[in-house]
Amino acid sequence: MTLAAESLVTEQGGLSWPRARADLLVVALATVLAAVLSLSFIGDRSLWIDEGASIYFARDVATLWPKLVHREANMWLYYVVLSLWLRLGDSEAIVRSLSALFATAAVPLTYVLGRRLFGSRAGAAAALLLACNAFLLRNAQEARTYTLLVFLVVLSSYFFVKALDQGSRGSWIGHGLATGLAIQSHFFAVLVYLTHLVIVLLLGRIVSCRRGLLLSAAIVGVFTLPIVLFQPLGNSQLDWVQPLAARDIFWLFVALTGGSRPLLLLYAILWTVALISVARKGADGAVLDLKWHYLFVVCWIVLPIAMATLCSVLVSPVLIYRYLIVCLPPVVLLAGAGIARLWRRWIYVAFILLFLGGSARCLTLVYHRSRSGDWRRATEYVLSQAHMGDVALFHVPLGQHCFEYYCDKLGGDVSLTILEPAALIETSPAPPTPAITDEPSSPDARPDRIWLLMFPNSLPPSIPPGAQILKRLEREYTLQLERQFAGMTVRLYQRCAHAQPTRACFDATAHPAPDAVEQQYPSRWVEQECHSALRTILVSGGAL
Repeated sequence: MTLAAESLVTEQGGLSWPRARADLLVVALATVLAAVLSLSFIGDRSLWIDEGASIYFARDVATLWPKLVHREANMWLYYVVLSLWLRLGDSEAIVRSLSALFATAAVPLTYVLGRRLFGSRAGAAAALLLACNAFLLRNAQEARTYTLLVFLVVLSSYFFVKALDQGSRGSWIGHGLATGLAIQSHFFAVLVYLTHLVIVLLLGRIVSCRRGLLLSAAIVGVFTLPIVLFQPLGNSQLDWVQPLAARDIFWLFVALTGGSRPLLLLYAILWTVALISVARKGADGAVLDLKWHYLFVVCWIVLPIAMATLCSVLVSPVLIYRYLIVCLPPVVLLAGAGIARLWRRWIYVAFILLFLGGSARCLTLVYHRSRSGDWRRATEYVLSQAHMGDVALFHVPLGQHCFEYYCDKLGGDVSLTILEPAALIETSPAPPTPAITDEPSSPDARPDRIWLLMFPNSLPPSIPPGAQILKRLEREYTLQLERQFAGMTVRLYQRCAHAQPTRACFDATAHPAPDAVEQQYPSRWVEQECHSALRTILVSGGAL
Protein backbone atom coordinates (compact mmCIF):
# COMPACT_ATOMS: atom_id res chain seq x y z
CA MET A 1 0.00 0.00 0.00
CA THR A 2 1.42 3.40 -0.93
CA LEU A 3 2.10 6.12 1.63
CA ALA A 4 -0.72 8.25 0.24
CA ALA A 5 -3.16 5.38 0.39
CA GLU A 6 -2.10 4.54 3.93
CA SER A 7 -2.60 8.18 4.90
CA LEU A 8 -6.11 8.07 3.50
CA VAL A 9 -6.93 4.92 5.47
CA THR A 10 -5.68 6.67 8.60
CA GLU A 11 -7.91 9.63 7.82
CA GLN A 12 -10.88 7.27 7.49
CA GLY A 13 -10.36 6.08 11.03
CA GLY A 14 -8.00 3.19 10.57
CA LEU A 15 -4.52 3.52 11.97
CA SER A 16 -4.23 6.30 14.55
CA TRP A 17 -3.53 4.64 17.90
CA PRO A 18 -6.45 5.90 20.07
CA ARG A 19 -9.02 5.07 17.40
CA ALA A 20 -7.34 1.77 16.49
CA ARG A 21 -7.43 0.78 20.17
CA ALA A 22 -11.18 1.41 20.23
CA ASP A 23 -11.57 -0.61 17.04
CA LEU A 24 -9.65 -3.50 18.54
CA LEU A 25 -11.98 -3.41 21.53
CA VAL A 26 -14.95 -3.62 19.17
CA VAL A 27 -13.34 -6.61 17.41
CA ALA A 28 -12.71 -8.34 20.73
CA LEU A 29 -16.34 -7.81 21.78
CA ALA A 30 -17.53 -9.01 18.36
CA THR A 31 -15.46 -12.18 18.68
CA VAL A 32 -16.88 -12.90 22.12
CA LEU A 33 -20.38 -12.17 20.81
CA ALA A 34 -19.88 -14.58 17.90
CA ALA A 35 -18.70 -17.30 20.27
CA VAL A 36 -21.64 -16.82 22.64
CA LEU A 37 -24.24 -16.70 19.87
CA SER A 38 -22.72 -19.69 18.07
CA LEU A 39 -22.68 -21.87 21.18
CA SER A 40 -26.04 -20.85 22.62
CA PHE A 41 -28.55 -23.75 22.52
CA ILE A 42 -26.18 -25.56 20.16
CA GLY A 43 -27.13 -29.02 21.39
CA ASP A 44 -30.86 -28.47 21.83
CA ARG A 45 -32.06 -29.37 18.35
CA SER A 46 -32.01 -32.78 16.76
CA LEU A 47 -29.54 -33.59 14.03
CA TRP A 48 -30.90 -33.40 10.50
CA ILE A 49 -29.97 -35.76 7.69
CA ASP A 50 -26.98 -33.78 6.37
CA GLU A 51 -25.48 -33.67 9.85
CA GLY A 52 -26.09 -37.38 10.23
CA ALA A 53 -24.21 -37.89 6.96
CA SER A 54 -21.30 -35.79 8.30
CA ILE A 55 -20.99 -38.02 11.36
CA TYR A 56 -21.33 -41.14 9.21
CA PHE A 57 -18.43 -40.08 6.98
CA ALA A 58 -16.17 -38.86 9.78
CA ARG A 59 -16.85 -41.33 12.60
CA ASP A 60 -14.58 -44.16 11.42
CA VAL A 61 -11.16 -42.88 10.40
CA ALA A 62 -10.15 -46.27 9.00
CA THR A 63 -12.94 -46.22 6.42
CA LEU A 64 -12.98 -42.47 5.80
CA TRP A 65 -10.96 -42.53 2.59
CA PRO A 66 -12.98 -45.30 0.88
CA LYS A 67 -16.19 -43.47 1.81
CA LEU A 68 -14.92 -40.21 0.36
CA VAL A 69 -13.70 -41.82 -2.84
CA HIS A 70 -16.86 -43.83 -3.53
CA ARG A 71 -19.61 -41.75 -1.94
CA GLU A 72 -18.77 -38.07 -1.48
CA ALA A 73 -17.20 -35.68 -3.97
CA ASN A 74 -17.28 -32.61 -1.76
CA MET A 75 -16.25 -31.35 1.68
CA TRP A 76 -13.28 -33.67 2.03
CA LEU A 77 -11.32 -31.32 4.30
CA TYR A 78 -14.26 -30.88 6.68
CA TYR A 79 -14.76 -34.62 7.09
CA VAL A 80 -11.07 -35.13 7.83
CA VAL A 81 -11.06 -32.36 10.45
CA LEU A 82 -14.35 -33.61 11.92
CA SER A 83 -12.94 -37.15 12.22
CA LEU A 84 -10.22 -35.72 14.49
CA TRP A 85 -12.68 -33.49 16.34
CA LEU A 86 -14.91 -36.48 17.19
CA ARG A 87 -12.19 -37.74 19.53
CA LEU A 88 -13.47 -35.11 21.95
CA GLY A 89 -16.94 -36.68 21.87
CA ASP A 90 -19.87 -37.19 19.55
CA SER A 91 -22.74 -35.39 21.26
CA GLU A 92 -24.71 -32.90 19.17
CA ALA A 93 -23.10 -29.97 20.98
CA ILE A 94 -19.53 -31.22 20.54
CA VAL A 95 -19.98 -32.20 16.90
CA ARG A 96 -21.51 -28.81 16.03
CA SER A 97 -19.02 -26.82 18.10
CA LEU A 98 -16.41 -27.35 15.36
CA SER A 99 -18.52 -25.17 13.06
CA ALA A 100 -18.97 -22.66 15.89
CA LEU A 101 -15.18 -22.52 16.29
CA PHE A 102 -14.61 -21.61 12.64
CA ALA A 103 -17.46 -19.08 12.70
CA THR A 104 -15.88 -17.36 15.69
CA ALA A 105 -12.41 -17.41 14.13
CA ALA A 106 -13.78 -15.82 10.95
CA VAL A 107 -14.75 -12.66 12.85
CA PRO A 108 -11.26 -11.33 13.76
CA LEU A 109 -9.95 -12.55 10.41
CA THR A 110 -12.61 -10.46 8.68
CA TYR A 111 -11.36 -7.47 10.66
CA VAL A 112 -7.81 -8.11 9.45
CA LEU A 113 -8.97 -8.21 5.83
CA GLY A 114 -11.27 -5.20 6.29
CA ARG A 115 -8.48 -3.16 7.82
CA ARG A 116 -6.22 -3.85 4.86
CA LEU A 117 -9.00 -2.97 2.42
CA PHE A 118 -10.74 0.02 3.99
CA GLY A 119 -9.15 0.83 7.33
CA SER A 120 -9.45 -0.26 10.94
CA ARG A 121 -12.85 1.31 11.57
CA ALA A 122 -14.40 -0.41 8.54
CA GLY A 123 -12.83 -3.72 9.52
CA ALA A 124 -14.17 -3.50 13.07
CA ALA A 125 -17.67 -2.67 11.81
CA ALA A 126 -17.54 -5.58 9.35
CA ALA A 127 -16.44 -7.94 12.12
CA LEU A 128 -19.36 -6.83 14.30
CA LEU A 129 -21.84 -7.28 11.43
CA LEU A 130 -20.51 -10.77 10.75
CA ALA A 131 -20.68 -11.74 14.43
CA CYS A 132 -24.42 -11.08 14.60
CA ASN A 133 -25.32 -12.31 11.10
CA ALA A 134 -28.07 -14.94 11.41
CA PHE A 135 -27.01 -16.71 8.21
CA LEU A 136 -23.52 -17.34 9.56
CA LEU A 137 -24.78 -18.31 13.01
CA ARG A 138 -27.34 -20.70 11.56
CA ASN A 139 -24.52 -22.56 9.83
CA ALA A 140 -22.35 -22.24 12.94
CA GLN A 141 -24.82 -24.54 14.70
CA GLU A 142 -24.75 -27.30 12.10
CA ALA A 143 -22.21 -30.07 11.60
CA ARG A 144 -21.40 -29.00 8.05
CA THR A 145 -18.50 -27.33 6.28
CA TYR A 146 -19.87 -23.85 5.62
CA THR A 147 -18.23 -21.86 8.42
CA LEU A 148 -14.90 -23.51 7.61
CA LEU A 149 -15.50 -22.39 4.03
CA VAL A 150 -16.10 -18.78 5.16
CA PHE A 151 -12.93 -18.79 7.24
CA LEU A 152 -10.80 -20.11 4.38
CA VAL A 153 -12.15 -17.82 1.64
CA VAL A 154 -11.51 -14.81 3.91
CA LEU A 155 -7.97 -16.06 4.52
CA SER A 156 -7.45 -16.66 0.81
CA SER A 157 -8.71 -13.17 -0.04
CA TYR A 158 -6.48 -11.58 2.59
CA PHE A 159 -3.39 -13.15 1.05
CA PHE A 160 -4.62 -12.17 -2.40
CA VAL A 161 -5.03 -8.50 -1.49
CA LYS A 162 -1.70 -8.49 0.33
CA ALA A 163 0.00 -10.12 -2.67
CA LEU A 164 -1.32 -7.47 -5.06
CA ASP A 165 -0.46 -4.63 -2.68
CA GLN A 166 3.05 -5.83 -1.82
CA GLY A 167 3.88 -8.46 -4.45
CA SER A 168 5.61 -10.73 -1.93
CA ARG A 169 6.23 -14.37 -2.76
CA GLY A 170 5.08 -15.46 0.69
CA SER A 171 1.69 -13.87 0.12
CA TRP A 172 1.21 -15.80 -3.12
CA ILE A 173 2.17 -19.03 -1.36
CA GLY A 174 -0.33 -18.25 1.40
CA HIS A 175 -2.94 -17.51 -1.24
CA GLY A 176 -2.38 -20.85 -2.94
CA LEU A 177 -2.50 -22.81 0.33
CA ALA A 178 -5.63 -21.08 1.62
CA THR A 179 -7.40 -21.38 -1.73
CA GLY A 180 -6.53 -25.06 -2.10
CA LEU A 181 -7.85 -25.81 1.39
CA ALA A 182 -11.00 -23.80 0.67
CA ILE A 183 -11.69 -25.84 -2.47
CA GLN A 184 -11.14 -29.00 -0.45
CA SER A 185 -13.77 -27.79 1.99
CA HIS A 186 -16.34 -26.95 -0.70
CA PHE A 187 -16.30 -26.71 -4.49
CA PHE A 188 -17.92 -23.25 -4.51
CA ALA A 189 -14.61 -21.82 -3.29
CA VAL A 190 -13.59 -22.12 -6.95
CA LEU A 191 -15.93 -19.19 -7.66
CA VAL A 192 -13.94 -16.99 -5.28
CA TYR A 193 -10.69 -18.10 -6.90
CA LEU A 194 -12.08 -17.22 -10.33
CA THR A 195 -13.05 -13.81 -8.94
CA HIS A 196 -9.43 -13.29 -7.90
CA LEU A 197 -8.27 -14.10 -11.42
CA VAL A 198 -10.84 -11.72 -12.91
CA ILE A 199 -9.57 -8.91 -10.66
CA VAL A 200 -5.99 -9.49 -11.84
CA LEU A 201 -7.23 -9.35 -15.41
CA LEU A 202 -9.23 -6.15 -14.86
CA LEU A 203 -6.27 -4.46 -13.20
CA GLY A 204 -3.97 -5.44 -16.06
CA ARG A 205 -1.45 -7.09 -13.74
CA ILE A 206 -1.15 -10.45 -15.43
CA VAL A 207 2.37 -9.74 -16.63
CA SER A 208 3.65 -8.14 -13.42
CA CYS A 209 2.10 -10.88 -11.23
CA ARG A 210 2.65 -13.85 -13.53
CA ARG A 211 5.23 -15.56 -11.30
CA GLY A 212 3.10 -15.21 -8.21
CA LEU A 213 -0.02 -16.32 -10.08
CA LEU A 214 1.72 -19.39 -11.45
CA LEU A 215 3.09 -20.29 -8.02
CA SER A 216 -0.33 -19.93 -6.43
CA ALA A 217 -2.01 -21.87 -9.26
CA ALA A 218 0.48 -24.71 -8.90
CA ILE A 219 -0.31 -25.03 -5.20
CA VAL A 220 -4.05 -24.94 -5.89
CA GLY A 221 -3.54 -27.64 -8.51
CA VAL A 222 -1.81 -29.91 -6.02
CA PHE A 223 -4.79 -29.63 -3.65
CA THR A 224 -7.41 -30.20 -6.33
CA LEU A 225 -5.66 -33.07 -8.14
CA PRO A 226 -6.94 -35.79 -5.73
CA ILE A 227 -10.50 -34.54 -6.21
CA VAL A 228 -10.15 -34.58 -10.00
CA LEU A 229 -8.69 -38.08 -9.95
CA PHE A 230 -10.89 -39.73 -7.33
CA GLN A 231 -14.14 -37.84 -6.95
CA PRO A 232 -17.28 -39.81 -7.95
CA LEU A 233 -18.37 -37.56 -10.78
CA GLY A 234 -21.06 -40.00 -11.87
CA ASN A 235 -23.08 -39.60 -8.67
CA SER A 236 -24.97 -36.53 -9.96
CA GLN A 237 -24.90 -35.00 -6.51
CA LEU A 238 -26.64 -31.82 -7.65
CA ASP A 239 -29.45 -33.38 -9.66
CA TRP A 240 -31.88 -32.61 -6.82
CA VAL A 241 -31.50 -28.82 -7.05
CA GLN A 242 -34.67 -27.01 -8.08
CA PRO A 243 -34.70 -24.90 -11.29
CA LEU A 244 -33.75 -21.27 -10.79
CA ALA A 245 -36.55 -18.77 -10.18
CA ALA A 246 -36.17 -14.98 -10.34
CA ARG A 247 -37.16 -14.56 -6.69
CA ASP A 248 -34.29 -16.84 -5.61
CA ILE A 249 -31.75 -14.05 -6.16
CA PHE A 250 -33.72 -11.69 -3.96
CA TRP A 251 -34.09 -14.25 -1.17
CA LEU A 252 -30.40 -15.08 -1.43
CA PHE A 253 -29.51 -11.45 -0.66
CA VAL A 254 -32.05 -11.43 2.17
CA ALA A 255 -30.35 -14.50 3.62
CA LEU A 256 -26.84 -13.10 3.21
CA THR A 257 -27.74 -9.85 4.95
CA GLY A 258 -29.12 -11.59 8.02
CA GLY A 259 -32.59 -12.89 7.26
CA SER A 260 -35.00 -9.98 6.89
CA ARG A 261 -35.89 -7.35 4.33
CA PRO A 262 -35.28 -4.41 6.71
CA LEU A 263 -31.72 -5.67 7.23
CA LEU A 264 -31.26 -5.90 3.47
CA LEU A 265 -32.40 -2.26 3.22
CA LEU A 266 -29.86 -1.19 5.85
CA TYR A 267 -27.10 -3.01 4.00
CA ALA A 268 -28.14 -1.43 0.71
CA ILE A 269 -27.92 2.04 2.29
CA LEU A 270 -24.42 1.39 3.60
CA TRP A 271 -23.26 -0.11 0.29
CA THR A 272 -24.50 3.02 -1.48
CA VAL A 273 -22.74 5.30 1.00
CA ALA A 274 -19.46 3.44 0.56
CA LEU A 275 -19.53 3.44 -3.24
CA ILE A 276 -20.67 7.05 -3.60
CA SER A 277 -18.03 8.30 -1.19
CA VAL A 278 -15.19 6.69 -3.10
CA ALA A 279 -16.61 7.75 -6.47
CA ARG A 280 -16.74 11.42 -5.42
CA LYS A 281 -12.97 11.44 -4.84
CA GLY A 282 -12.06 9.87 -8.13
CA ALA A 283 -9.45 12.53 -8.89
CA ASP A 284 -7.54 11.86 -5.69
CA GLY A 285 -4.50 9.74 -6.39
CA ALA A 286 -4.66 8.05 -3.01
CA VAL A 287 -8.24 7.03 -3.63
CA LEU A 288 -7.27 5.72 -7.05
CA ASP A 289 -4.82 3.41 -5.31
CA LEU A 290 -7.64 2.09 -3.12
CA LYS A 291 -10.35 1.97 -5.76
CA TRP A 292 -9.45 -1.56 -6.78
CA HIS A 293 -10.21 -2.64 -3.20
CA TYR A 294 -13.81 -1.56 -3.71
CA LEU A 295 -13.84 -3.16 -7.14
CA PHE A 296 -12.59 -6.39 -5.61
CA VAL A 297 -15.28 -6.49 -2.91
CA VAL A 298 -18.08 -5.68 -5.37
CA CYS A 299 -16.86 -8.38 -7.76
CA TRP A 300 -16.62 -10.83 -4.85
CA ILE A 301 -20.32 -10.25 -4.20
CA VAL A 302 -21.51 -10.21 -7.79
CA LEU A 303 -19.37 -12.70 -9.73
CA PRO A 304 -19.97 -15.91 -7.71
CA ILE A 305 -23.72 -15.28 -7.76
CA ALA A 306 -23.62 -14.43 -11.47
CA MET A 307 -21.60 -17.54 -12.30
CA ALA A 308 -23.90 -19.78 -10.26
CA THR A 309 -26.93 -18.18 -11.92
CA LEU A 310 -25.48 -18.58 -15.40
CA CYS A 311 -24.67 -22.22 -14.74
CA SER A 312 -28.19 -22.77 -13.37
CA VAL A 313 -29.72 -21.36 -16.55
CA LEU A 314 -27.41 -22.90 -19.16
CA VAL A 315 -26.21 -26.16 -17.61
CA SER A 316 -27.81 -27.39 -14.41
CA PRO A 317 -29.30 -25.71 -11.32
CA VAL A 318 -26.60 -25.07 -8.69
CA LEU A 319 -27.80 -21.93 -6.90
CA ILE A 320 -28.18 -23.01 -3.28
CA TYR A 321 -28.27 -20.39 -0.53
CA ARG A 322 -25.83 -22.06 1.82
CA TYR A 323 -23.35 -22.81 -0.99
CA LEU A 324 -23.14 -19.09 -1.73
CA ILE A 325 -22.12 -18.29 1.82
CA VAL A 326 -18.80 -17.54 0.09
CA CYS A 327 -20.36 -14.13 -0.70
CA LEU A 328 -21.09 -13.30 2.95
CA PRO A 329 -17.66 -11.78 3.82
CA PRO A 330 -17.75 -9.12 1.06
CA VAL A 331 -21.36 -8.29 1.98
CA VAL A 332 -20.30 -7.27 5.50
CA LEU A 333 -17.00 -5.74 4.35
CA LEU A 334 -18.67 -3.31 1.97
CA ALA A 335 -21.23 -2.43 4.65
CA GLY A 336 -18.36 -1.87 7.07
CA ALA A 337 -16.79 0.54 4.58
CA GLY A 338 -20.09 2.42 4.50
CA ILE A 339 -20.22 2.61 8.29
CA ALA A 340 -16.66 3.98 8.31
CA ARG A 341 -17.97 6.91 6.25
CA LEU A 342 -20.56 7.82 8.91
CA TRP A 343 -18.58 10.47 10.73
CA ARG A 344 -21.23 11.49 13.24
CA ARG A 345 -21.06 9.18 16.22
CA TRP A 346 -24.81 9.06 16.80
CA ILE A 347 -25.46 7.89 13.23
CA TYR A 348 -22.83 5.19 13.61
CA VAL A 349 -24.37 4.00 16.90
CA ALA A 350 -27.88 4.15 15.44
CA PHE A 351 -26.94 1.86 12.55
CA ILE A 352 -25.21 -0.60 14.88
CA LEU A 353 -28.26 -0.75 17.15
CA LEU A 354 -30.56 -1.28 14.17
CA PHE A 355 -28.41 -4.15 12.97
CA LEU A 356 -28.27 -5.73 16.42
CA GLY A 357 -32.01 -5.39 16.88
CA GLY A 358 -32.85 -6.84 13.47
CA SER A 359 -30.38 -9.68 13.94
CA ALA A 360 -31.79 -10.51 17.38
CA ARG A 361 -35.24 -11.09 15.89
CA CYS A 362 -33.87 -13.39 13.18
CA LEU A 363 -31.67 -15.26 15.65
CA THR A 364 -34.67 -15.97 17.85
CA LEU A 365 -36.32 -17.70 14.91
CA VAL A 366 -33.14 -19.64 14.13
CA TYR A 367 -32.76 -20.90 17.70
CA HIS A 368 -36.37 -22.01 18.00
CA ARG A 369 -36.79 -23.73 14.66
CA SER A 370 -35.27 -27.06 13.74
CA ARG A 371 -33.63 -27.35 10.33
CA SER A 372 -35.89 -30.28 9.42
CA GLY A 373 -36.87 -33.51 11.12
CA ASP A 374 -36.90 -34.29 14.84
CA TRP A 375 -34.92 -37.51 14.54
CA ARG A 376 -34.13 -37.57 18.25
CA ARG A 377 -37.74 -37.83 19.41
CA ALA A 378 -38.76 -40.03 16.49
CA THR A 379 -36.00 -42.54 17.23
CA GLU A 380 -36.81 -42.50 20.93
CA TYR A 381 -40.45 -43.23 20.14
CA VAL A 382 -39.64 -46.11 17.77
CA LEU A 383 -37.27 -47.71 20.28
CA SER A 384 -39.87 -47.46 23.05
CA GLN A 385 -42.54 -49.15 20.92
CA ALA A 386 -40.50 -51.65 18.89
CA HIS A 387 -40.64 -55.42 19.34
CA MET A 388 -37.96 -57.99 18.72
CA GLY A 389 -37.81 -58.75 14.99
CA ASP A 390 -39.14 -55.36 13.86
CA VAL A 391 -37.46 -53.61 10.94
CA ALA A 392 -37.00 -49.91 10.20
CA LEU A 393 -37.48 -48.40 6.76
CA PHE A 394 -36.64 -44.85 5.65
CA HIS A 395 -38.45 -42.80 3.05
CA VAL A 396 -35.17 -40.91 2.57
CA PRO A 397 -32.29 -43.42 2.82
CA LEU A 398 -29.80 -40.97 4.35
CA GLY A 399 -32.12 -40.69 7.34
CA GLN A 400 -30.67 -44.01 8.42
CA HIS A 401 -27.53 -42.22 9.64
CA CYS A 402 -29.50 -40.01 12.04
CA PHE A 403 -31.55 -42.99 13.23
CA GLU A 404 -28.46 -45.09 13.93
CA TYR A 405 -26.79 -42.16 15.70
CA TYR A 406 -29.68 -41.77 18.12
CA CYS A 407 -30.01 -45.53 18.54
CA ASP A 408 -26.43 -45.53 19.82
CA LYS A 409 -27.16 -42.58 22.09
CA LEU A 410 -30.46 -43.84 23.48
CA GLY A 411 -29.57 -47.51 23.72
CA GLY A 412 -32.36 -50.01 24.26
CA ASP A 413 -32.90 -53.76 24.40
CA VAL A 414 -34.68 -54.04 21.06
CA SER A 415 -32.49 -54.60 18.02
CA LEU A 416 -34.04 -53.20 14.85
CA THR A 417 -32.96 -54.37 11.42
CA ILE A 418 -32.54 -51.68 8.79
CA LEU A 419 -34.51 -52.47 5.63
CA GLU A 420 -33.14 -50.75 2.52
CA PRO A 421 -35.75 -48.94 0.35
CA ALA A 422 -34.49 -50.81 -2.73
CA ALA A 423 -35.84 -53.99 -1.16
CA LEU A 424 -39.38 -52.60 -1.59
CA ILE A 425 -39.01 -50.96 -5.00
CA GLU A 426 -40.24 -53.03 -7.91
CA THR A 427 -37.93 -51.38 -10.43
CA SER A 428 -34.52 -49.92 -9.79
CA PRO A 429 -32.02 -48.19 -12.13
CA ALA A 430 -29.29 -50.68 -11.21
CA PRO A 431 -30.77 -53.32 -8.91
CA PRO A 432 -28.02 -54.93 -6.82
CA THR A 433 -30.40 -57.55 -5.44
CA PRO A 434 -32.08 -60.42 -7.34
CA ALA A 435 -34.94 -59.35 -9.58
CA ILE A 436 -38.30 -59.25 -7.82
CA THR A 437 -40.76 -61.80 -9.16
CA ASP A 438 -44.32 -62.75 -8.40
CA GLU A 439 -43.36 -66.16 -7.03
CA PRO A 440 -44.53 -66.51 -3.44
CA SER A 441 -42.10 -67.43 -0.74
CA SER A 442 -42.35 -68.62 2.79
CA PRO A 443 -44.19 -66.23 5.13
CA ASP A 444 -41.11 -66.36 7.33
CA ALA A 445 -39.25 -64.33 4.67
CA ARG A 446 -41.07 -61.15 5.62
CA PRO A 447 -41.09 -59.25 8.91
CA ASP A 448 -44.25 -58.99 10.97
CA ARG A 449 -43.87 -55.25 11.58
CA ILE A 450 -42.21 -52.44 9.66
CA TRP A 451 -41.52 -48.97 11.06
CA LEU A 452 -41.56 -46.38 8.26
CA LEU A 453 -39.85 -43.07 9.03
CA MET A 454 -40.91 -40.44 6.51
CA PHE A 455 -38.83 -37.30 6.12
CA PRO A 456 -39.97 -34.76 5.25
CA ASN A 457 -43.55 -35.51 6.19
CA SER A 458 -44.70 -33.32 3.28
CA LEU A 459 -42.86 -35.45 0.71
CA PRO A 460 -45.38 -36.01 -2.09
CA PRO A 461 -46.33 -39.72 -2.10
CA SER A 462 -46.38 -39.68 -5.91
CA ILE A 463 -42.62 -39.17 -6.08
CA PRO A 464 -40.45 -42.31 -6.25
CA PRO A 465 -39.25 -44.07 -4.26
CA GLY A 466 -41.93 -42.96 -1.83
CA ALA A 467 -44.79 -44.02 -4.10
CA GLN A 468 -43.35 -47.50 -4.64
CA ILE A 469 -42.58 -47.99 -0.96
CA LEU A 470 -46.09 -46.99 0.07
CA LYS A 471 -47.62 -49.10 -2.69
CA ARG A 472 -45.93 -52.25 -1.42
CA LEU A 473 -46.72 -51.52 2.21
CA GLU A 474 -50.37 -50.73 1.58
CA ARG A 475 -50.79 -53.90 -0.51
CA GLU A 476 -49.16 -56.31 1.89
CA TYR A 477 -49.38 -54.59 5.28
CA THR A 478 -51.94 -52.68 7.29
CA LEU A 479 -51.27 -49.34 8.96
CA GLN A 480 -51.40 -49.79 12.74
CA LEU A 481 -50.43 -46.34 13.98
CA GLU A 482 -49.05 -43.01 12.85
CA ARG A 483 -47.19 -40.41 14.91
CA GLN A 484 -46.26 -36.89 13.81
CA PHE A 485 -43.00 -35.22 14.82
CA ALA A 486 -41.45 -31.92 13.76
CA GLY A 487 -40.85 -32.26 10.03
CA MET A 488 -41.38 -36.03 9.88
CA THR A 489 -43.86 -38.86 10.37
CA VAL A 490 -43.47 -42.31 11.91
CA ARG A 491 -45.76 -45.14 10.80
CA LEU A 492 -46.07 -48.73 11.98
CA TYR A 493 -47.22 -51.35 9.46
CA GLN A 494 -48.41 -54.83 10.50
CA ARG A 495 -48.20 -57.86 8.20
CA CYS A 496 -51.43 -58.91 6.49
CA ALA A 497 -52.36 -62.57 6.96
CA HIS A 498 -53.39 -63.02 3.31
CA ALA A 499 -50.39 -61.30 1.64
CA GLN A 500 -47.65 -63.38 0.01
CA PRO A 501 -44.68 -61.12 -0.70
CA THR A 502 -41.53 -62.38 -2.30
CA ARG A 503 -38.36 -63.25 -0.46
CA ALA A 504 -36.35 -60.65 -2.38
CA CYS A 505 -38.86 -58.00 -1.42
CA PHE A 506 -38.19 -58.28 2.30
CA ASP A 507 -34.63 -59.51 2.42
CA ALA A 508 -33.35 -57.13 5.09
CA THR A 509 -29.81 -58.42 4.70
CA ALA A 510 -29.57 -57.51 1.01
CA HIS A 511 -28.17 -53.99 0.89
CA PRO A 512 -27.95 -52.12 -2.42
CA ALA A 513 -24.75 -50.59 -3.59
CA PRO A 514 -24.06 -47.04 -2.39
CA ASP A 515 -24.62 -45.57 -5.84
CA ALA A 516 -28.02 -47.22 -6.11
CA VAL A 517 -29.06 -45.81 -2.75
CA GLU A 518 -27.99 -42.32 -3.76
CA GLN A 519 -29.97 -42.54 -7.02
CA GLN A 520 -33.10 -43.31 -5.02
CA TYR A 521 -32.62 -40.44 -2.63
CA PRO A 522 -35.38 -37.86 -3.33
CA SER A 523 -33.30 -35.02 -1.95
CA ARG A 524 -34.80 -32.42 -4.28
CA TRP A 525 -37.87 -32.52 -2.08
CA VAL A 526 -35.75 -32.38 1.05
CA GLU A 527 -34.03 -29.26 -0.28
CA GLN A 528 -37.40 -27.76 -1.20
CA GLU A 529 -38.55 -28.37 2.36
CA CYS A 530 -35.41 -26.70 3.73
CA HIS A 531 -35.86 -23.72 1.40
CA SER A 532 -39.48 -23.45 2.53
CA ALA A 533 -38.39 -23.43 6.17
CA LEU A 534 -35.73 -20.79 5.46
CA ARG A 535 -38.20 -18.57 3.62
CA THR A 536 -40.60 -18.86 6.56
CA ILE A 537 -37.83 -17.57 8.80
CA LEU A 538 -36.97 -14.79 6.38
CA VAL A 539 -40.56 -13.65 5.97
CA SER A 540 -41.08 -13.73 9.73
CA GLY A 541 -37.92 -11.71 10.19
CA GLY A 542 -39.22 -9.24 7.60
CA ALA A 543 -42.06 -8.32 9.95
CA LEU A 544 -39.67 -6.21 11.99
